[in-house]
Amino acid sequence: MCLHSIPVSSRKASRKDHASRGDHRDQDRRTGVRPRAAGHPSLLMGAVFCALIQARAQHAASPLTVIHAGLTRRELLRLIGPWQRFAARELGVILTVSRLKVSDPSLRGIWRGLCRALDGQSVAIVGLDGIERHWTVAYAATERALRVTDSCGLRLIFRSQCTVGRTNSRYRFCPSEVLVIRR
Repeated sequence: MCLHSIPVSSRKASRKDHASRGDHRDQDRRTGVRPRAAGHPSLLMGAVFCALIQARAQHAASPLTVIHAGLTRRELLRLIGPWQRFAARELGVILTVSRLKVSDPSLRGIWRGLCRALDGQSVAIVGLDGIERHWTVAYAATERALRVTDSCGLRLIFRSQCTVGRTNSRYRFCPSEVLVIRR
């Protein structure tokens, strides 16, 4: 993540600040030019997080609130526009974001909707509740399991571990907490 590049004060760090810390990762050492994130995958995630943190800073007082309390659905929705603009500008990729469409809000209906939506061209940002309150990214779904990429190391969520009802012992799914991102 780019927390190392976020200054403690509310001002933005200048190139001089980065240079004084010896932080030259965001520029080519020979030319001094900042590369496009698309050409440098190791810089991409840091650049994305920095762009999102800067966008979030316009809406709230402190990024520490997110670190402590997590990201609400409203805050996530506010970050989608800056994220889409970043992907278009830096990667040349147009992303569309929509809510998961389900006719039946049961676990069966949500799971079927995820199986349809995760077709190899899409991913879903899923808000988990219940046993753990957390956002994760799902990229594939079968009748029995959801494959995820997650900051906590979670890789697979079995349908048998899920519910739509209130619980403290299973993952709780809600259709309004699922956003489908398509290229």
